[in-house]
Amino acid sequence: MTTKIKVFILFIILFSACKREEIRCDIIKEEKGLSCDTIRLLANEAPMVSPLVALDSTIEMSFTGLTGFRHNGNIVYPGGTLKVIDENGEVIFKLDDVFIDYDETGVSKDLVYKNISMFLEVGSPMKPGCSYTWENTIWDKRANRKIIGKTKITVE
Repeated sequence: MTTKIKVFILFIILFSACKREEIRCDIIKEEKGLSCDTIRLLANEAPMVSPLVALDSTIEMSFTGLTGFRHNGNIVYPGGTLKVIDENGEVIFKLDDVFIDYDETGVSKDLVYKNISMFLEVGSPMKPGCSYTWENTIWDKRANRKIIGKTKITVE
């Protein structure tokens, strides 16, 4: 084998062994009395593969297979808090209870098991080039139970 071919093969091997580091969407799940099968991150109803999000976009955190609620017949009473925390640990946006409209009526246990989603509209006070922690807590209004989903996002 000639030296040029050996160098070329070595170059191909080294080049193919170098992988670009992937930036992934990791979700931290904390179950405290409530549990779920999966938590997924979606953008435009498609799974997010990167934590990079565009300004003025909407992203979704979807909890499926949610169980553990105290129920009254087939009715459960979920609460939901949405928070955005900046790189300094300051809460820059918070919704105390996104399910407040269901305080009296509750929601079908089957519907909650199928899916509960929290949506975040990426905008002010979030800024391009900055990273944030997006934290969603779903809790049982009739018992001391909750589940938390957290992820890091970076605004483009």
